[in-house]
Amino acid sequence: MESIKPASDYLEARLLGRCKPQYSCVVSYAIFRAARIFDPSYLSEHAASIDNAFIDSLTVIKPLTRDDGALVVALKRDLHLYKAAACGFTVDHL
Repeated sequence: MESIKPASDYLEARLLGRCKPQYSCVVSYAIFRAARIFDPSYLSEHAASIDNAFIDSLTVIKPLTRDDGALVVALKRDLHLYKAAACGFTVDHL
């Protein structure tokens, strides 16, 4: 197990931006996380952890902050509507 720790540490540093900026995957990881919340089955299952703070964490995606962050404001404003619509939605992903 100790032999894979350096690889795990390397990946964690890249995903969390604890590396040189040119190697950081923070924005790519945020895009992946943003895409997942638009899957209603994912949102239904993880609704408790999807909140305004989660949306704020996506602001590293520059297009979301255009127009003084109007899209972020709209996402926060409408989040409760999307959660209500996704509530109980299930999909067999197999």
